[in-house]
Amino acid sequence: MLKFSTLSELLSQALRVIAWMMLVAGGVLGVAWAALHFWIVPRIEDFRPKLENLATQTIGVPVQIGNLLAVSSGWMPTFEIHDLALLDPEGRRALTLPKVVFAISVRSVLDLGVEQLVIDSPTLDIRRTSTGEWRVAGLSLKKDNT
Repeated sequence: MLKFSTLSELLSQALRVIAWMMLVAGGVLGVAWAALHFWIVPRIEDFRPKLENLATQTIGVPVQIGNLLAVSSGWMPTFEIHDLALLDPEGRRALTLPKVVFAISVRSVLDLGVEQLVIDSPTLDIRRTSTGEWRVAGLSLKKDNT
């Protein structure tokens, strides 16, 4: 059977380890918060070309972003995209979003999502080409021959 002093020492060591782990976790979260608010938010417009390229590769149609803004008004910032456009193969605007606002939270970041998304006055272009193909927002709708 363990003596009281041995048990007390083990408990003390365990609490010390837990305290250090909490301190390290708090430090990591603090650095992440500071990087978000003092490095990313003020320089969000610098990321616009990379975000356009990433969106173009992901969606498969050219994406143009007019303006990016970030507002740091609390723990987590809110982002605004102005004049977002998806282009069709001819270079015309197939989907236009004059203003997109999204907010993130700690939970949404961990889930790789957003907390709130607001799309203001979207304009969608639907066309039928001379070959009879339908395009919605520049994306082709192909018929299955099955």
